[in-house]
Amino acid sequence: PTTTTTIPLNDLEVPDPFRYTRPVVEALLTAAQAGVVPATVAKAGDLLGTATAVWGGQQHRVAVVAAQSAWVLGWPGQRVASTTALDPVPPGGPQGSQVGTAKYSLGSQSETIPLRLASTVPEPSWWWRLVHD
Repeated sequence: PTTTTTIPLNDLEVPDPFRYTRPVVEALLTAAQAGVVPATVAKAGDLLGTATAVWGGQQHRVAVVAAQSAWVLGWPGQRVASTTALDPVPPGGPQGSQVGTAKYSLGSQSETIPLRLASTVPEPSWWWRLVHD
């Protein structure tokens, strides 16, 4: 006996299930992707606060700056939450020393950057310390 394989002439075509929805979904995804932008929340060297040493009846302030840049992804108009944690800074604290951190959050994203002194914190002279200690 011989076996013959035949192909039916009126085979049903299987329609593309995404034929009508694919263009709409692709357009929506393209629009959403174009709307998401990187938002810079801090640039290296940005002034984020001050450290103050008080002696001699005066306040001696030194700028606290971002040590590096940070960014998060979001849509225009979204709000980024920020917090800072500062450490005590003694008089004479050297320029560039880390004095805390800044944290930026948007949804599940978060960026934490170190904060550094922009210059050395002034300290009293030896004479002032001798007379006032």
